[in-house]
Amino acid sequence: MGIYYNLLLVVVLLACGALSDEDQKSHRQKRLFSIFNIVTFKNDVCTTTGTGNLQGTCLTSTECTAKGGSSSGNCAAGFGVCCLFSVSGACTSAQTISQVCAQ
Repeated sequence: MGIYYNLLLVVVLLACGALSDEDQKSHRQKRLFSIFNIVTFKNDVCTTTGTGNLQGTCLTSTECTAKGGSSSGNCAAGFGVCCLFSVSGACTSAQTISQVCAQ
């Protein structure tokens, strides 16, 4: 009879340990947060912050620089920059990014 009590005690202790472990895991998961959040936004037309209130395209700062533009103001709630492109010569309708064209 003593062996049954010992066996029952071992089973109860193992069950309590397993439940305690699950509780700690769920507590850890509640506190975890992502360090990296991916923000996406449309490359809409925006108004630059300079003289003339020119139209630009809302891009990330990296995209604007890589495409040869200059940033002039913010857009997309501060996640993007209003990117302005200067082009020598006439613009064509096939160009999809807002540009300042020489007249």
